[in-house]
Amino acid sequence: MDGSSVRLAAQPLHLQLRKALLQRIASGEWRHGDVIPNENQLAREFNLSPGTVRKALDWMEQAHLVVRQQGRGTFITDPASPEFAARFDTLHGPDGRKLETVAVSTAIETGIATAHEAKILALDAGTGHDRVLRIRQTRRMADGPTIMIEEAVLPEHHYKGIAALEGGYDVVQASKLCNVLLGEGVERISMAVPPEHVAVLFGLPESTMVLVLDRVISSVEDVPVEMRRAWCMLGQNSYQARLA
Repeated sequence: MDGSSVRLAAQPLHLQLRKALLQRIASGEWRHGDVIPNENQLAREFNLSPGTVRKALDWMEQAHLVVRQQGRGTFITDPASPEFAARFDTLHGPDGRKLETVAVSTAIETGIATAHEAKILALDAGTGHDRVLRIRQTRRMADGPTIMIEEAVLPEHHYKGIAALEGGYDVVQASKLCNVLLGEGVERISMAVPPEHVAVLFGLPESTMVLVLDRVISSVEDVPVEMRRAWCMLGQNSYQARLA
């Protein structure tokens, strides 16, 4: 291209290109189903070698942000597709299928992050980016009892605009709404006696232990964007993780 071509000054180039392409997805310039320019076109636009472009696109494919189809091109994927969301669906019924639950109560409030929240979410106090959304939600089986009570904390500057979520809070749908590109998640499993307000919602006798799930999800750029604790009464259902 001519002198108006985009130039990337910093090193390494494939990481800078990756960030530039991610911004086009996050901003909505590239949307689900769009065919993006091919390697040669991007190489000309950014004044880079096709090999550098290929390295950035390879990473984006591994991160499930794009899919390549032989003879057709490279397409932007749907960040809320069932295949993508399945990474975070860990509760399953006795038949192995994803457990279908319904949010029956969702409350959202804002505030300043605690020291613990700021540490987990990598927030800097006093910068204006240390405000968080706290979401408390009760989920039950579609035709049965309460199965999960979850409390999630999100950086407010990433998730503005989700004060009213239809159908309850779901990290995949909320992230799609706010153009947050989800990457990896880590979930820790333990057994513990829940706090009193959780025990009351479950209708549990005092000192009854339940399954506890502590989860942290980061963006594709490895920035923490959700921390969540969920108390679960699984009954005959199970926790299932996909190891890959």
